[in-house]
Amino acid sequence: MKKILFILLTLLLIITFTSCDAENPTADGTDDAFQETVGGNETADTGATKDPAETGATVEEIPAFDYLANDLTPYITLGQYEGLTVTVKIETVTDEEYAAYLEELLNEYAYTPFISDDRESVTGDYLNVNYEGYINDEPVNSTAATGDVIAIVEDSGYIPGFVEGFLGHKVGEDFSFDVTFPEDYGNSDLAGVTVTFKCKINGIYDGTEAIAPTLEEFVADYTDFETVEDFEEYYRSSLNSQLYNEAMSSVYENIWAQIIEGTTCHSLPEDEVERIYQMHVESYTMYAEMYGVDYETFLTQYVGLDDAGLRAMSESYVQEDMTLYQLVKELGVEITDEEFNAGCEFYAEQYGVTVEELLSYYDKETIWLSLAYEEVITIVSESAEIIEE
Repeated sequence: MKKILFILLTLLLIITFTSCDAENPTADGTDDAFQETVGGNETADTGATKDPAETGATVEEIPAFDYLANDLTPYITLGQYEGLTVTVKIETVTDEEYAAYLEELLNEYAYTPFISDDRESVTGDYLNVNYEGYINDEPVNSTAATGDVIAIVEDSGYIPGFVEGFLGHKVGEDFSFDVTFPEDYGNSDLAGVTVTFKCKINGIYDGTEAIAPTLEEFVADYTDFETVEDFEEYYRSSLNSQLYNEAMSSVYENIWAQIIEGTTCHSLPEDEVERIYQMHVESYTMYAEMYGVDYETFLTQYVGLDDAGLRAMSESYVQEDMTLYQLVKELGVEITDEEFNAGCEFYAEQYGVTVEELLSYYDKETIWLSLAYEEVITIVSESAEIIEE
C-alpha cells in the first residue's frame, strides 16, 4: 500500500536525521550531547500551516475528511476482493548464498587482538579506554565513554591534550589528567574551562588488521548453541524463513494491488486531496532543508516527481484511503484500544523508538490506518487462492 509505505519511509527519515549525530563522538572525546542543538525537533503551532512551495505564503489548516462518518459510495465502488488468486515463488537459500551470509556474519564480529606485553602506552598506539570528565569533582553530563577506541597520533580529532593524557599508562591502571577546552569551543559552557578526565586503559591494540572469528569460536563465544551443527541448522532455517516472509509480503502487496485496480473511483473529496498534498509539500520541504537543497531540487532529484506528479500521488493516496475505509466498513473491522496500544508498541520496537516518540511523529489516526490495513489484508488473504511455486 503506497500510503503505508510513505508513512514508514517518513518515520525512518525522521529517525535517521534525529539520531545520526548522537552516534558519532565529537573531537573532544565527548559525545554530541555536549554540542548546542540547533533546529531540534520542536513542534510548531498547528493553527495554520505554511505552504513551503510558495515563500511567505500561509495556508489555513484544512480539516481532515472523516472517512468513517461519510458515505463513500458516491466516491468509489469496490470491485472483487474475495477469492482473489495470487501466484508466489517460494525460494530457499542456496549453498553459495548461505556461505556468503555466514562469512558476512562472522566479519561483523571481527576484532583486533590486544597486545599481551605489560608496557606503558606510547605514541602511535590504539587504545580501548574508559573515561569521564569532572569539574570540581562533579561529573560533566555526557562526557563518559566505555570501551571507546582512541589513537595517540597527531590530528587525532580530539581537542589538544586529550589523547596525550593517555601516554605512559598501563592496562588496568586508574589515572586522571586535566584538559582545558579551547576558548572558541562550540559549547560555550565548556569554552576555556578545565575538565579533569578520570580514565582507564582496557587494552592496547597491536595495530594489525581485524580478524574474523572462526565459526567454532563464534558459536562458542557469541551464541548459546551447544554445537556448530545446531547453530547452522538454526541460521539456515532463519534465512529461509526470511525469504518465505518476503514472498508472503509480496502476496499481500499483490492482493492490495488487485483490490485497487478493481475499485472504480467516481470522484474525490477535493479538500482532502489538498490536505494530503500540503502534508507532502511540508514533509519534503523539511527534508530538502536537511539535505541542504531547495524544495524543487529535492522533489525532482530525490523523489522523482514534479509538482503535478506530487498532486497526482496525493489523489492516489486519497483513493486508497477511501478503498481501505470502505473495506473496513464492509468487513466490520474494529481496532480495540488494546490492539491499538499493542500496535504502537510493535511499530516503536520495529523502528527503534519509544511509543511516545512514535506518537509525537504521527497522530493516532495515521497509526490506526496502518493497523486497519493489516487487519483488512489479513481477512481478504484468507479467502484468496495462493499458488506457491
